[in-house]
Amino acid sequence: MITLAELLARRELGLRAVAAAGDADGVVLRGAEVCELPDPRPWLDSGELLLTTGVALGHGAHGQRLLVERAVEARAAGIGFSIGLVHAEVPDPVRESCEQLGLPLIAIPAATPFRMVVEAVSGRAAPGEHQAAQRTLAMQTYLMEALSAPEPEAELLRRLGSLLSGTALLADEAGAVEGAPNAALPQELWGPLRGGKGVRLHHVRGVRYVSAPVADRMGARRWLVVAGPADALPDRLARGALQSAEKLARLIDRARPPRPAEARAVRAELAAALLGWRDAGDRRQLAHRAAALGLGVDEPLHVAVLRLRGGRVPARVSRAVPRAATDRAACRRPRARRARSCWRACATRSKGG
Repeated sequence: MITLAELLARRELGLRAVAAAGDADGVVLRGAEVCELPDPRPWLDSGELLLTTGVALGHGAHGQRLLVERAVEARAAGIGFSIGLVHAEVPDPVRESCEQLGLPLIAIPAATPFRMVVEAVSGRAAPGEHQAAQRTLAMQTYLMEALSAPEPEAELLRRLGSLLSGTALLADEAGAVEGAPNAALPQELWGPLRGGKGVRLHHVRGVRYVSAPVADRMGARRWLVVAGPADALPDRLARGALQSAEKLARLIDRARPPRPAEARAVRAELAAALLGWRDAGDRRQLAHRAAALGLGVDEPLHVAVLRLRGGRVPARVSRAVPRAATDRAACRRPRARRARSCWRACATRSKGG
């Protein structure tokens, strides 16, 4: 058995006391049980720690308070609430109820699997496994700190390369490689990259490459690739580092403003879709595309379809429609139109309803 204070002291788990943990030294944990049901009483024994992500609670205050009350009825030793998966933080009703009823509440980071907490409570965890888990958590923290840098993507590549004792690169479908001066990948590597899924290991010309695909918000494929010596880092830890870096790379891509070329493509698709959507599925896809530019399809939009002669926009249209908000959605020659006729769709935020 282990006390709550001893469990919180296991730094590799990353646990944090949230409520009613003032007497943690006196709380003895006789076990830990994972339960995602609204009523955990049939599955809990006295003195056990209830582990939950809150997936069955929803966001209603009544159901969240009821979980705490039922845990108290089952004489649970406390609640371990996983954050970052379903709930970004422990819901206030859960925290407040634990404070009122004196039930210890701890927050468990998403990177810590429940299995590790269960093993720590039961005393079955092997020292080597804890050491590996601690190192993985430290790597994740180190990579996440790149998000606060002025150039987060470049900093992420630098930190990832440092962790794996190699060079971290970003490669795209066109063969462009970013991350190091005069960086390039061997031709033998491109085939496995384009045909692979998930984190993969490649050995080319005596160099180990660890790669993971990264799709940007426009759907274009890129790859995180780290090149280094074969014995730089155990494969298991290298895979874990790439998995964490891939998620952060997607987060960075979605957080930055769209590049001009991306913005033009999104606006063109938005205008084309507004002119011809058919069903709800298309509307949902349109909403995701519009969100990349901060446009909402719930807001009124002006859509103008202009038949142009000579390929020039009339001056009065240029004044009425901001240039940055216009794009060509389609340029084709309708059968009954002249060769020089062109269709242009312009979509802007409504300014008058």
